[in-house]
Amino acid sequence: MKSNISKSLSLFSLIIISFYLINNPSSYEALIKINTGTIIIIVSVKFFTLLLNSLFNFQLLKVFRLKLRIFEAIYLSSLTFVGNFYLPGKSGASLRLLYLNKKYNFKSPELTSIFFYFVFITTFLSSFFGLISLLLINNQNIILKIGSLSILSIIFISSFYILKKNYALKNFPKSKISQWVNETKKNWNILSSEQNLLLKLVTITGVNFFLFATEIAIIFNYLFKDLAILEILYYNSLSVFSSLLSITPASLGIKEFIILISNDLLGVSLENLISVLIIERAISIVFSIIPLFFIFVNSLTQKPN
Repeated sequence: MKSNISKSLSLFSLIIISFYLINNPSSYEALIKINTGTIIIIVSVKFFTLLLNSLFNFQLLKVFRLKLRIFEAIYLSSLTFVGNFYLPGKSGASLRLLYLNKKYNFKSPELTSIFFYFVFITTFLSSFFGLISLLLINNQNIILKIGSLSILSIIFISSFYILKKNYALKNFPKSKISQWVNETKKNWNILSSEQNLLLKLVTITGVNFFLFATEIAIIFNYLFKDLAILEILYYNSLSVFSSLLSITPASLGIKEFIILISNDLLGVSLENLISVLIIERAISIVFSIIPLFFIFVNSLTQKPN
């Protein structure tokens, strides 16, 4: 069912975007004219985000007494990026968890708690920056602005509450499902009780957020010769949320839908917003060569069983 929805959304998005591009060729003219220097700068910024994601994994797994090698941490981040970018349904996260289970015998409850800890740290920070930027954006569409602020506020408060919460554990759960839930809660409590860990991961995720925003700022400056900081931060928040909600490869269709319905708040015309999305995706394809390289090198260095 999930796979069918993913394919349907991808196909629908491709049809709509293709139809729009055929009738509005100016939307992709900017991609054709983009210079090599700009591409290299954005790819370099994206590489730093890959390294920071590696550091995030390194710090998170240390709590469970697993110290990854530097290359292995980069490999895990590369695997996650490629899986999420080219495969549906957050497959990158699944591939990362599968690797940890196979090599280090990480159990499902541990892996589940790690995954959701990452998700809620990301939603916490993205909703925070989204709220701040949207509050400061001067926009006349009051209904859309209030609605967006309400949704972001709920996400922000909920994610903060969940990150700080410790769950009560059952003494003797009977069913296998109850045991699994109990173990997941136990591992979550281990993570949430590490205050220094939370500070480190929030810092890493915050720096990563601004690196992603830097990519968008470079594209905005290339297209419009203008840096609308608040709008860029809000665009980036929406982009991060779309990646978390993704059931399609690279959030195809999901991201476009979320951002395009917010174009009034962003103060960017539909044509220009399409241009931003096209350039962003095209450069991501170019960048994917780097994580694919790390995955290839890792496959060569793996010793046969």
